[in-house]
Amino acid sequence: MLPVFPEKQNIKTLQVDYGGPNLTAGVGFQVRFAGRWLVQSVRVNGRKLRPSETHGYYTWHDKHTTYLVAALATLDSGKHEIVYTVQ
Repeated sequence: MLPVFPEKQNIKTLQVDYGGPNLTAGVGFQVRFAGRWLVQSVRVNGRKLRPSETHGYYTWHDKHTTYLVAALATLDSGKHEIVYTVQ
């Protein structure tokens, strides 16, 4: 999983290398897009997430920004890729 630089304006990729104990109480990864966007997809290790505040993704906006969170119920030790795509 190699990132592409520079990233496109509508795609953000997080490369997570987590070496701790498996997390079972939930974890979230947040990104920020300048401007107001609609979510096209959020993928974790290639698996598409559905809207959910506890096991999927959620989003909100302020006047100039779109925030997008991948909310995972669990996270195992290892390398993970999270790809956020908006339109």
